[in-house]
Amino acid sequence: MSKGKIGEDYSDNRVRRPRMQTPMKESECHRFLGGCARIIGELQSLSARQQTRGRKLRRRVFETTILPISAQLLSVEKNLDYAQFPDNTPEKVQDLVDSLQSIRFRLQSVGTTYDKAASESPELMQALAPLNEKWRQRVQNIFETWARLENTDALIKEWSTQASLSHELKQQLGELKKGKSRDDIDDRTLENIFALMGSIQSLLEAMEQLGDSMKQINWKQWAVARF
Repeated sequence: MSKGKIGEDYSDNRVRRPRMQTPMKESECHRFLGGCARIIGELQSLSARQQTRGRKLRRRVFETTILPISAQLLSVEKNLDYAQFPDNTPEKVQDLVDSLQSIRFRLQSVGTTYDKAASESPELMQALAPLNEKWRQRVQNIFETWARLENTDALIKEWSTQASLSHELKQQLGELKKGKSRDDIDDRTLENIFALMGSIQSLLEAMEQLGDSMKQINWKQWAVARF
């Protein structure tokens, strides 16, 4: 792909602020989405020591990858020279940036509710480990596929035809309650689990929006290695 013109016409002697030529290198998008996959990958039902290690890794990835790129995107959206990339209109770019920012907040919420449930309701979290592993692998797989800028329509379609997380959770809780007394699963434990499932569901909704936004972008126009 040939490079377009760099800079602006200053023949009228007016001082102008150069505008960015491209909003984001593909490597930046890869890093953001790959970081999301790494964070999700650490949400596993493991020993207390392994969970502590996982929290530290998640925090490091969030602080060194997710937050910096999120801030960069907000600046890029304002400074992009849209005339250089006509297929990617301001509306499409704003949708993409908003979707990525939403992923950032939802991802943080999942981490918070997961840690709370794992800390305060460890036994139930262990009992629900198969369900946790099921959604974790699905989400991680989609983020990893997006990090390669590959289409995820088949993955999302397959997912949408299956039972919802809340439905599966209620089924598993019903099974767990069989043969147990009412006090075995207290209200706080249930609140922690349903808060986690709610945050996961919100993340899934944000991912659906991101998928739609990514399909609207002409990534080839942004493939020029200029920033």
